[in-house]
Amino acid sequence: MAGPESHYRLEFELDADRAFRYDRAFGRPEKKVVCLMKMRSLMLIVALPCGLAGIGCGSSTSPAEPTPSAPVATPAPTPTPVAEQPQHNPTPAPPCSGCEAPVTNTNPPVRLTIRVYKVQDLNGTLIAGIPDSIPLGYTVTIDATPKDAGNRDTLGSGTVDFSFSDMSLIDVGSNHGFQKKLTVLGAGLLEVKASLDGIDSNTLVITLGD
Repeated sequence: MAGPESHYRLEFELDADRAFRYDRAFGRPEKKVVCLMKMRSLMLIVALPCGLAGIGCGSSTSPAEPTPSAPVATPAPTPTPVAEQPQHNPTPAPPCSGCEAPVTNTNPPVRLTIRVYKVQDLNGTLIAGIPDSIPLGYTVTIDATPKDAGNRDTLGSGTVDFSFSDMSLIDVGSNHGFQKKLTVLGAGLLEVKASLDGIDSNTLVITLGD
């Protein structure tokens, strides 16, 4: 049967020198067993927190760096279609009923006729027809119409000269080449004549102020 020293050498893997030192320090085998158990318990207590923390003692740890995510491309906004605005073409005015076509003929005149074209009241309102007497303040428009040898309207030289028998009865206006506007200022008879390119017109007699 092995002695106490051989038993402790096999149990704790101690060599002869270490067993001898333990024998001298403790004197009794029981004291050596108790000391070794305390040392192992202390080592277990020190190692246990490292194992529970999941990290090796004496080693340093650092937080894992996040993996950068790939940038997500933002789609460009789609422009909102703009409805085309309808084009409004102005409707041409219908031809004037009863209007005369503009005269472009410039043949020499052979006849010149003057007439009362229209009469307007004090407010500028057109009077229906031609009254026998034109009241004071009313406006009378005298029109001259030249004709060529083919009985067509003509412009001739385009300048008609008007003459009036009594300028005190009227106020003459309008710069139209073939018309004159007369505002009635007094009562009486007024004779009107005209000429164009050496051609004399008829004599027009108008009663004013009645």
